[in-house]
Amino acid sequence: MILNCLVNSVRGTARLCDVEKRTVLNILTLAGEACERLFTERVRNVNVGQLQADEIWTFCKVKQGHLRPDHDEKVTGDAYTYIGLDKVSKLVVAWHLGKRDQESTDDFISKVRWATSAKRFEMCTDGFSPYIYAIDAGLHDRVDYSQVVKVYSKQEEGRERYSPAASYPWRRPRFSATPICRRRVHLTSSGRTVRCANSASCSPGSHTHSRKSGTI
Repeated sequence: MILNCLVNSVRGTARLCDVEKRTVLNILTLAGEACERLFTERVRNVNVGQLQADEIWTFCKVKQGHLRPDHDEKVTGDAYTYIGLDKVSKLVVAWHLGKRDQESTDDFISKVRWATSAKRFEMCTDGFSPYIYAIDAGLHDRVDYSQVVKVYSKQEEGRERYSPAASYPWRRPRFSATPICRRRVHLTSSGRTVRCANSASCSPGSHTHSRKSGTI
């Protein structure tokens, strides 16, 4: 019953089910761990044509700029969910929750290798530099890789601008045998959908944040 009510917020679910908030969070954690095991077991040897990778930002307890000396930076502050999406089937082949650093990027790429077949496929990311080393070390034998970097038509002027200028995707090949990665709109749109869906269960003005890293 609690899981069926989780379309609401944690507090709303606790009130509907007449339980403590901690109970809702514990059940949510158990369900998430079971889903992760199922995902790891079932999503294996996937034939991918083109894989698009990106990160979705969130934070745990406080944002990175508000960290205090008594906070554990490993589990507090900004966090990023790495997502690898198959362009054709829209299947999430791999994901990883961590910091936006080399270590987390390496862990994510190792999950991509575990989930995909040995058949060669195309992969594109944004301009985040740790991808270069991670993919070269972990997927060099099966990936044609390039980065897609947005080049804006003009520089942003002042903080009063509500939206950036028009952008034009520009492909930066890294180690590729074939021309790849025309655009990354599929994953960008999916990430926006995830953020908007999750924000419905968070307080106004926030996007997918939590007081515990295990419940993000």
